[in-house]
Amino acid sequence: MEDKRITEMFMNKEEDAITMLIEKYGRLLKKLSLNILGNEEDAEECVNDACLEVWNSIPPSNPDVLSAYACKIVRRISINRLRYNLSQKRDSNKTVSMEELSEELYLNDDSERFVNSRHLQNVLNEFLRSLDDESRNLFVKRYFFFETVSSLSEHFGIRESKISVRLFRMKQKLLERLKEEGVYE
Repeated sequence: MEDKRITEMFMNKEEDAITMLIEKYGRLLKKLSLNILGNEEDAEECVNDACLEVWNSIPPSNPDVLSAYACKIVRRISINRLRYNLSQKRDSNKTVSMEELSEELYLNDDSERFVNSRHLQNVLNEFLRSLDDESRNLFVKRYFFFETVSSLSEHFGIRESKISVRLFRMKQKLLERLKEEGVYE
C-alpha cells in the first residue's frame, strides 16, 4: 500500500492505519530503535509508542514521506528512553552511551534546539546533497539509524578502518559547514 493511502487512513482515523504502518515500516522502525537502545523489549515499546504518536499527530500533521515521519518519531522516543535508562542506571551496558553519541555528532546542551531549527535542517540537507551516494548512505546509516561501523563494513564491503576514516572526515566537513553557518561555535 502506498504511503499516501496510509496517511489518508490516519487522516480519516481508520484503525487499520496503524496495522498498515506496522506492516510496511515495522521492521525499519524496530531496527532503528534497537540500534539506539540495544534492548529488544524497550525497542518494541518505543515502536508502539511511536505508532500511537503517529496516530495522535495525523491530523493535524500531514507528512509527505510517512516512513521519514515515523522514523523521526521513533528515533526521538528511543533516544529519550535511552536517556531515561542511563539516568536510572538501568542496563546501561546494553545501550550506547549518550556521551559517545554527543561526541560523535558534536552535540552540546543546546542541540535539541538546533536540531529542531529550520536553518540547521537546511544546512544538513545541503551538506548531505554535497556528498556522493555512498558517503551519504554511510553518514545517514551511522548517525541517523545508529548502525555500527562493523555492520556498515559488512553492508558496503569496506574495511572498518576505512569507514571510520571516511566518517571522521565527513564529520569534520560538517563541523566546518556548521561553523560557517553559525550553527556551531
